[in-house]
Amino acid sequence: MASISILVVDDERIVALDIKGTLETLGYSVCAVANTAESALQAAEKHSPDLVLMDINLKGEMDGIAIAHLFNAKYAIPVVFLTAYSDRGTFDRAKSSNPYGFILKPFDARKLHSAIEIALIKHSEEARLTEARQKAELENSAKSSFFANMSHEIRNSLNGIVGMTDLALETALDKDQKEYMTTVLDSAENLLDILNDILDLSRIEARKMSLTPKRFDLEKLINKIIRTQTPKAHQKNLTITYDIPAFVPTLLKGDPTRVSQIITNLLSNAIKFTEQGSISLEISDLATLGTYTEQQHVPAPKYRMLLFSVRDTGVGITEEEQNYIFEPYKQVLAEGTIPIRGTGLGLAICRDLVELMNGTIWVRSKAGAGSTFHFTAQFEHGETEEQVIEPGPIPEFPMGLQVAIADNNVVGQKLLLELLEKKGFTCHVTSNGAELLELLASESIDLVITEIKLPFLTGLEAMHHIRSGTIPETPTDLPIIAVTAFALKGDKERFIEAGMNGYVAKPIHASEFYREIARVLQPEELPAQPEPKIEETDMTQLLDVEGTLVRLEDDTELICRLYSLFVDEVAERLYGLKLFLQENAYDNAALHSQAFAAAAFNIGANSLGNALIQVHNAITNEKKIPIEQLQQLEALTIKTTKEITRNIEKLS
Repeated sequence: MASISILVVDDERIVALDIKGTLETLGYSVCAVANTAESALQAAEKHSPDLVLMDINLKGEMDGIAIAHLFNAKYAIPVVFLTAYSDRGTFDRAKSSNPYGFILKPFDARKLHSAIEIALIKHSEEARLTEARQKAELENSAKSSFFANMSHEIRNSLNGIVGMTDLALETALDKDQKEYMTTVLDSAENLLDILNDILDLSRIEARKMSLTPKRFDLEKLINKIIRTQTPKAHQKNLTITYDIPAFVPTLLKGDPTRVSQIITNLLSNAIKFTEQGSISLEISDLATLGTYTEQQHVPAPKYRMLLFSVRDTGVGITEEEQNYIFEPYKQVLAEGTIPIRGTGLGLAICRDLVELMNGTIWVRSKAGAGSTFHFTAQFEHGETEEQVIEPGPIPEFPMGLQVAIADNNVVGQKLLLELLEKKGFTCHVTSNGAELLELLASESIDLVITEIKLPFLTGLEAMHHIRSGTIPETPTDLPIIAVTAFALKGDKERFIEAGMNGYVAKPIHASEFYREIARVLQPEELPAQPEPKIEETDMTQLLDVEGTLVRLEDDTELICRLYSLFVDEVAERLYGLKLFLQENAYDNAALHSQAFAAAAFNIGANSLGNALIQVHNAITNEKKIPIEQLQQLEALTIKTTKEITRNIEKLS
């Protein structure tokens, strides 16, 4: 172990040599002796000592306290004062330089030894904490960047689902088709609600989830939940029913998204662990049940406490498992042929949400004899609240207005095109910001609708060119609306402040989209629509076959085709990424890695997708990638490809 290097600064050479001898006797190494501020700074620059033993009285214009401030600012080297000054004023001045020790002359060798060791320990601990804090800040920044990118990709997909389903529902459909499409829309909107809840990192990590109370119809909410769960139950030949007695109030004020999240989780678990029989949801009003011992809270008169019970005829839960089932990351070890699935977070999240509603959640079960999950939740009477103000009618627009669309996503282009043409707009479609500016230079455009994340020239960069007057014959106040998957908290304000006239978050809801256009084109007639909430999630599996089957409705032929396409192009994608990095084409590498990640996530290659997002973030933040990270990415790509090939054979 290398000895500790110490710089001695003292204006008396004999004293300095005495100190040097004492330090060497104690086992330290004296790298230099200085008697002025200038020589001390030069010695520190040359030798980088571990500690400075500083006298306050020095030759020259600067004393030891002044130079100690410089050491702190420039070198972060611990300073211990060894001085004959003992007055209060000097001591207070010395404290301002944050020294690691203060020893009076004449000194005792043992006290000097102790003071040096304490100073070194303190400095080492501070350095460790600083490093840990910086590492945590970097990790948090990377995590935030990952979530922002994932929010963008997920919202783009939801945009296609919600938008196209909205359009399909406006066409001629028979009864069954309309019901199927309504279920698709309900499921997509429910997914968006859950996405909005999961994505708020500060709230999830700090366990500070909050409710968003609003007026809702309980029976409509339950009917919607049951409708989305029925197909899964019928696939296993299970019956699924619900019962809301007439005395239970259905017009309530609470958080319907959270209620839906809890019930959906409990029903999904019931279906997962039930092979035959039935599943039921029953709702009761505690005010009608007499004495209730499980829930000690007595609701105030303006509130109603409801009891929800989800019963199944499944495998049941052992007494031991019931002790930890609501803890994070704990899963039921089901016997027989039922596989263990999920993260083990669902019931823990349900518990937290129920507690936010002043309720309690518990289970009654016996192994082999089914389970019943109960939870209580408190709501306000919906009848006592003001009536919800419904949005006005969808506005009409003058025929023939020229609209420029800029979106690099084919589904996004098609959706915007159809929505706008239905209202009589004449549309011009572009795929990037550069094409948008070329279009504006050649056509007379009344409105621009642009995605923010575009290749070559982003939506914001294109907007800045328009606002600066660099596009001939294009007014600098041309109305521009951002229609984008960038929908995290604060994004709307950021884009409006940058110069956008309007903002619509993906997935697009047609009525909100039209109203925002009307507000931008006719600002005196329509107010801005309220900003929606948003959030996202994380995926880490090597290949999520089960999730892909669910997303694509068990269409194994389609999945195998997607798998084959990915395998065919994965080598080219990896080669392209490496080539961009070799040529230091970092912008292209960032776009390429993000597109590669999106392709991986689309087929459920989540581990590879996450690795590519990390590469993207590293390129964006640092403009370089360690060779080890690329080697790990290449190994993961090979591993993923093998897993895909194995599943192609399995599904074929």
